[in-house]
Amino acid sequence: MNRTACLLILSLVIVESQAQLTLTEVSSEQGFSDVTGASCDWIEVMNSGDESISLEGYSLSDDNDDWDAWTFPEHLLAPGEYLLVLASGKDKPYLAEDWAFVVVDNVQWQYLVPSASLGDAWIQNDYNDSNWSTGTGGLGYGDGDDGTTVQNANSVFLRKEFNVNDVEDLGYMAFSIDYDDGYIAYLNGTEISRSETMAASSGAFNEVAGANSEAVLYTGGQPDVMHWEAEEIEALLVDGTNVLAVQVHNVSNTSSDLTARPFLALTSKTGMELNGESEPDWWPNLSSWMHTSFKISSGESIILSDPTGALVDVAPVNPLLRSGLTMGRAEGTTEGWCIFDTPTPGLSNAGSTCFEGIESPPVFSAPSGWYENGLAVNVTGDTENSVIRYTNNGDVPNEGNAFIASDAITVNGTTVMSARAWSADGTKVPSTVSDATYFLNEFNPDLPVISLITDYDNLWDWNSGIYVFGANAEDNYPHFGANFWQPWSKPSRLQLFDESGSLEVEETLDLEIHGGWSRAEPQRSFRLDFKSQYSGPLDYTLFDEKPEISAFNNLNLRNGGQHSWATKLQDAAICRMALETHNEAGAWQPVLVYLNGEFWGLYGAREKMDEHFVADNFDVDASEVDLMNSWGVLNGSGNSFYSAVNSLLSTPTNNSNYYNLFASNFDVENYIDYFVFETYAQNTDWMGIAWGTNNVKCFREPESNVWRYILYDNDASFGFFGASYWENFIEYARNP
Repeated sequence: MNRTACLLILSLVIVESQAQLTLTEVSSEQGFSDVTGASCDWIEVMNSGDESISLEGYSLSDDNDDWDAWTFPEHLLAPGEYLLVLASGKDKPYLAEDWAFVVVDNVQWQYLVPSASLGDAWIQNDYNDSNWSTGTGGLGYGDGDDGTTVQNANSVFLRKEFNVNDVEDLGYMAFSIDYDDGYIAYLNGTEISRSETMAASSGAFNEVAGANSEAVLYTGGQPDVMHWEAEEIEALLVDGTNVLAVQVHNVSNTSSDLTARPFLALTSKTGMELNGESEPDWWPNLSSWMHTSFKISSGESIILSDPTGALVDVAPVNPLLRSGLTMGRAEGTTEGWCIFDTPTPGLSNAGSTCFEGIESPPVFSAPSGWYENGLAVNVTGDTENSVIRYTNNGDVPNEGNAFIASDAITVNGTTVMSARAWSADGTKVPSTVSDATYFLNEFNPDLPVISLITDYDNLWDWNSGIYVFGANAEDNYPHFGANFWQPWSKPSRLQLFDESGSLEVEETLDLEIHGGWSRAEPQRSFRLDFKSQYSGPLDYTLFDEKPEISAFNNLNLRNGGQHSWATKLQDAAICRMALETHNEAGAWQPVLVYLNGEFWGLYGAREKMDEHFVADNFDVDASEVDLMNSWGVLNGSGNSFYSAVNSLLSTPTNNSNYYNLFASNFDVENYIDYFVFETYAQNTDWMGIAWGTNNVKCFREPESNVWRYILYDNDASFGFFGASYWENFIEYARNP
């Protein structure tokens, strides 16, 4: 008998005799967001006794050989109280509570209305601001909430010093600012936040905000609050003196108002006194949760043990658990486990239906692939009592839209078949969907084939389908307002076959329409987003150009751009050539696409130009990537970029140190090759040459720590949109 079986048997005895602290619900498929917005697995613990219990010394584990993998701190659990613990792997045995406001708006600030550039020295914590003015916050004019009036200024710069005794003891940090019209905030010289109205700003003192943005506190509103976790705080703060520096910009110096009211708050992991101000009345109630040092995998067991190491409870995690399902105990019981299809994290399980298990996915007698003539397909479940329902239009089968597969199903043409299993007596949760794609009397593929399978309404419903015009489409091309212009995602499935027709991988994903104006072409591009809440990354080496990349968080299936009717190869050809230089560009693989069994044509599978592209190509973590486009930060931080730009703009180009300064911040070879390609190809849809500042992205990864540009979307090159070879694109690039 293995140890897991012994644990289960022993837990029945222990829970019966020591039924005060129990595991009541577990999710191995995320489903609950923490204070930063990340979705996490979770464990629910309940005190079912009549007395409060101190959790100090109790442990949770997913390892049968290490029961004290994660230990609770001092925390009192009242009778009948539920405690939700997030199994995120972040290891946080503390909560975001007892906020200490080390910076508030209505204290004394050092401030300056600048009349010349200060460079970036003023945002550092060793800057001497003794010649600045001192005034009570908030600063500004026009709204009646100003402690110090600063009239008719384009911008005002503020500094506030504060002390931290032990940065390693800090658990969470929060920043908020009530502002009008734009701001950029820094901690010890590092940018931590900026408003959307300053997204494209270099931070120059004489710049104005890009749009109006009204302050909210003076009318009873509540500004946004941003959060940082312990590991992020350690890179921002130091033991001793720190400084919060903020620059607030008006939309113009004739604006009717200006507001600058910043707040910075910290929490302690251990309850240490942080010597901050009390919480403002408007501050939101910020919920937080402890985090274990492990994540949960289906099929393992969650073990709860007491301070002596004795077993208290065990939760066996069903290997068929999926998103939306949890393991739990029926309300009022301490024995046996249910499957719930309505999770209740941190709450009572009363009212939740207790299912005995989960039906296994049905099996097709004929595998997906290419066939001549017709075939008969049998679909079976794991028991004789399983009821199999199927569809052939891409819909996920349910009790109202599907046929019952009681006999062999005749297939006479290319089609998709989707099936699920139900228990005849309703005691189990229905299975996940099984899909098959049958290509009958079709040509043999010489290219990879992608079969996309999704509910019919996801594509074609007039109100919600992503492929159709819908009720709000404009008459003229590119039909703005159409459904295919909406940022809608639809749960879908995928089967990928190699060049020989062999099924290589099946995934569940979110399906979106991709692209700019090319969305209006009859053959639309798709974005495939392989999320962890489904089956996770696409595990397949798709691109011969990049055999080292074998998993993808997302992919684009491009139609070839707005001139797909002429050629689908231009951007792909340019990017392939670029990969032979110091350019960073996406790989290309032509594929044949079927949509719910219907041939949808030739597409180009491409890497999506996001933080995952950088992570895949440079073997780093996506969370460590800084990525920007023309309009702002897409991932990570832009403070290094803005700091580099400010330094370069304030340094004469004939300065002997200019090249070294540039090379310390930008990859010179990448920079040269990027601009050579874009200007030689005369890409009209770039740098604001003909339209908005389109198709410009740059990134920084932690290994080289320099900024690089990404070459992409070259469909408007070589005069395709009307540019002449007489036009000087070098000058366009220098002065966009």
